[in-house]
Amino acid sequence: MIKFFRKIRQIFLLQGKSGKYFKYAIGEIILVVIGILIALSINNWNQNRLEKNRAYSYLNQVRSDLEADLKYIDKMLSLYTDNLMIFEEAKSSDFENDSVLNELGKVLTINSDPREFPRAYTSLVNSGAIELIDEKELIEKINLYYLTTCVKYNNVIGYHKDFNLQNIEGVLVHRLELDDDGNFSPESIREEIESGSLASIINWQINYLKRFKSLAIQCRDQALIIQELIPRLE
Repeated sequence: MIKFFRKIRQIFLLQGKSGKYFKYAIGEIILVVIGILIALSINNWNQNRLEKNRAYSYLNQVRSDLEADLKYIDKMLSLYTDNLMIFEEAKSSDFENDSVLNELGKVLTINSDPREFPRAYTSLVNSGAIELIDEKELIEKINLYYLTTCVKYNNVIGYHKDFNLQNIEGVLVHRLELDDDGNFSPESIREEIESGSLASIINWQINYLKRFKSLAIQCRDQALIIQELIPRLE
């Protein structure tokens, strides 16, 4: 193609048609510039497409994280719902039933570690790919889930663990007797309850577990909504 254009210019020069030569040369330059601009535009479009694909691949990873989060949250909800029932049953019982006291002894000092929630989300944000997601409402929901709800969840879990270790577990270990299985014996628990020293602990645990359940359900509901929205982006 370049040889073809060069030959035409040479013909104009040989024929002494310098005016046509310069016009043709200018036209050729314009065509080359247009070609370069088109090539750059195509390259930019392709680059943007690749970047968007990368951003949405992060979303797929976020969805996978949410699946793991939901399993974890359901497990914790089941565990803490059972614990709440034990505390409420113990509070309303006459403390004569050793099986109730046995179950109470197992959960008096139970606690959990905070969870590391944002994995793919952190990569999505740190890479800057989050800015390429068109669905801004979805991004708002994802940000709310990870930056507010999950943080609040971990704060509550962390506070409960620290409070148990510092104010409950150490005290009860010194005051209650352990049975052969390493659990607090029903007899010593009964004595503490009758003396009134365990009543505040039971009430505190009940209030905490209710708060935890409410927050865990909020986490679960938000995760489910986000999970439902992401597949529609594929």
